[in-house]
Amino acid sequence: MTTLGAPKIGCEDSMADEQSEILAWIGAETLAGRVPAGQAELRARLAAAGFAEAAIDAALAAAATAAPDPQATEPLSVLQLSDAATHFLNTLRDLGYLDDLMEDDVLDAVMEEFEARHGTTRGVAPGAVRLPSDLPNVELDDLRRHVATVLFDRQYELTAETVRFLEQEWRVAFH
Repeated sequence: MTTLGAPKIGCEDSMADEQSEILAWIGAETLAGRVPAGQAELRARLAAAGFAEAAIDAALAAAATAAPDPQATEPLSVLQLSDAATHFLNTLRDLGYLDDLMEDDVLDAVMEEFEARHGTTRGVAPGAVRLPSDLPNVELDDLRRHVATVLFDRQYELTAETVRFLEQEWRVAFH
């Protein structure tokens, strides 16, 4: 077969190889901005490019079964930190009190709490994305609790300076 083109006459590629070529051809056409108006046009263009009808059917069927079913997926929840919560988290990062893993733990805990409180599918169609405007912001008080928990759980991994900060400024930072 030619690269991203129709099969050569007399080429004995396997059906799987031809399906891959068809999908690659469709991808190249799509990237080039030549998206067919519908499946009938797509089939006609594939046939005009020299692909066999059986291979076209098999490739399109394989692609359809491989595509995720939007009805079977959970909606994606997108939370937004309030300005105060964002500033607090950024300050702790800038000062070195939180590292990447700790920040991930904090944000994971915030998501778990949110899902426990609000659920992930309440009022949202399957496969939909919940936009930040649909959800409450994560406020500073919500974030503080989780930062405190992560810092307490990982206090033995912290530097001496961070431990001193926590001992001296705990109430200011977390209440």
